[in-house]
Amino acid sequence: MKMITLALFSLLSFNVFSHCPIDFPEAKLCGNITWTDGPHLNTTSQFELVFWEKGDHNHVHVSPDFDINMYTWMVMDSGMNHGGPAITYTEVSEGVFEVLDARFFMHGMQGHWEIRIELNEAGQTVSLGSDIVPLVGDDEN
Repeated sequence: MKMITLALFSLLSFNVFSHCPIDFPEAKLCGNITWTDGPHLNTTSQFELVFWEKGDHNHVHVSPDFDINMYTWMVMDSGMNHGGPAITYTEVSEGVFEVLDARFFMHGMQGHWEIRIELNEAGQTVSLGSDIVPLVGDDEN
């Protein structure tokens, strides 16, 4: 019984340290998106993106030492991909970025949307992370 308890504790401990919803391995950072309004089809959605150092089980927010490029990206079932409407962000506190103007539409297309975040240095992408957008709503527009 002690061995089972020890094994279970070890697995749970490992999961705490490995929690990294959006991984930026080259920058040794993690990120997470929290939707504050949405995500919705065909209307504006809002979210918050936070960063922390990889391995920090307390998820203390840190501002990346990189230029950030954040954008929407459509991945279609046909194998085609394309960018979406531009989004803007504001760093509202240390390592916390707010987006108030994300927009997603399908117009009969099959596939899914992603939020992509590039960490850049000297004009070159150092690390790229992304998160699938779990859209809610209809596509009548």
